[in-house]
Amino acid sequence: MLKQRIKTGVLILLITIGVLWFSHIDWFLCSAIAILSVMSITELYKAIGMKTKGKNITYIIICLGAVLFSYITIPGYEYFTIVLFAGVSVLFAVLMKQIKRNRNLKPWMEILIAIAIVSFYKTMHYIRITEGGLYYLLFAIAISMITDVMAFCVGKCIGKHKLAPNISPKKTIEGSVGGTLLAVVICMMVAYILQRNGLIEVHYGVLFGYLTLASVVGQFGDLAFSVVKRIAGVKDYSNLLPGHGGLLDRFDSLILVLPLTWLFSLRRVPIIIL
Repeated sequence: MLKQRIKTGVLILLITIGVLWFSHIDWFLCSAIAILSVMSITELYKAIGMKTKGKNITYIIICLGAVLFSYITIPGYEYFTIVLFAGVSVLFAVLMKQIKRNRNLKPWMEILIAIAIVSFYKTMHYIRITEGGLYYLLFAIAISMITDVMAFCVGKCIGKHKLAPNISPKKTIEGSVGGTLLAVVICMMVAYILQRNGLIEVHYGVLFGYLTLASVVGQFGDLAFSVVKRIAGVKDYSNLLPGHGGLLDRFDSLILVLPLTWLFSLRRVPIIIL
């Protein structure tokens, strides 16, 4: 199982590098966002079940909207993102707190989560077209993935206290804290190497704050999509990625880190200067 997980992880990494490599081509990145959005929405609706005609229609409309949404530019999108991020975060927090009382998601909850998935993937395009956008995307993906790996390793070695036993029984407080610390240190080292090689200039104080917050938000995203699985009564969103589950199992933390990264990239004092 571990070997399969590693093999799939390497494949995911190679595909991610390929997407980043060609991300300067607008239509390519928008197409990648559209494909990722539709596949993720499909996983979500399959997990929660599409037994009613109304739910099927909603799923089709959201998928069609996701494709269109991926290719258009929307004025003032950052304000919409802030409101949506706050709203869906509150929803996930309530679901986590009331997990034992929730047996299914209400239709409006399903729609809000689906819209958030599509909208937050969309921020990849906005991040990429900002100054230093490629590096912002690199750090967003890196902090999400490294936190996940380090939290797993630390939790496996010294984890004793459960973080959220009703949502994700294997996660520990030690793993969560250790994962954040190690991921932040590794990403700061990467930033230092990039700066030493003259590729970017970095505001280390702002970068440290961003990485710490992004790591915490990413772990919240992980738990958020895990609580949806618990309510739906499924172990994984799909078996698309052997050893990892589905796209939503793999990119759950990144989904919430992306809008946070975009908002940081819009700061008057940027993290990265080319």
